[in-house]
Amino acid sequence: MKKVTRRKLLKRLAQVAAAALVGVGVSRDGRFFKWLRELRGQVDSGSSTGDFTDVDHSDVPEVKEYLTFLNTLGLRHFSAREIVRPHLNVRDGVSNNVPPKSLWEEITLALRTADELRERLGVRAQILSGYRSPAYNTAISGASRSQHMRNRALDLKFDCSSDQAFAVAEQLRAEGFFMGGIGWYPSFIHIDTRGRKATWGKEASS
Repeated sequence: MKKVTRRKLLKRLAQVAAAALVGVGVSRDGRFFKWLRELRGQVDSGSSTGDFTDVDHSDVPEVKEYLTFLNTLGLRHFSAREIVRPHLNVRDGVSNNVPPKSLWEEITLALRTADELRERLGVRAQILSGYRSPAYNTAISGASRSQHMRNRALDLKFDCSSDQAFAVAEQLRAEGFFMGGIGWYPSFIHIDTRGRKATWGKEASS
């Protein structure tokens, strides 16, 4: 697997910009623009929990099957592909992967909670982290008992403040929409469905 770091991406984007300005190297058959869209997708999928990969995994059988499962959930605001995207991150040569089939159902409530959060906040959202394999969780220095390894957790970055997203997540939990953890971070929030209340990073209001 070929790994593409942030530095390399920035360099390649600079090359793209230069080529566009001088009209050099831009093919007429559309391959340039296809490559640019793919590169943009890699930039959009970046998070603090992994480097980018330039490999398309959608035809890998286990990834394809997981995409099919996610499409059955009927989510309003998240596509299967954007849910799977952080599962393809790499850190220090350790690749993450989609969860084993025995854990697929575990993410359902967390995804529906994220979907409702996005509905109520009325802003775009990005999934920074979902399932983490044990090896990948260790590579990124994740908690040893992380709910991410059980496919019950999501790290979510909304186009609003973490304070706003955190408050709505608390409201959903107070309403009984889900029971689990809510974590506040400066640029994102964490939610999980561990089955008991847990709150960190910010004083709870509920």
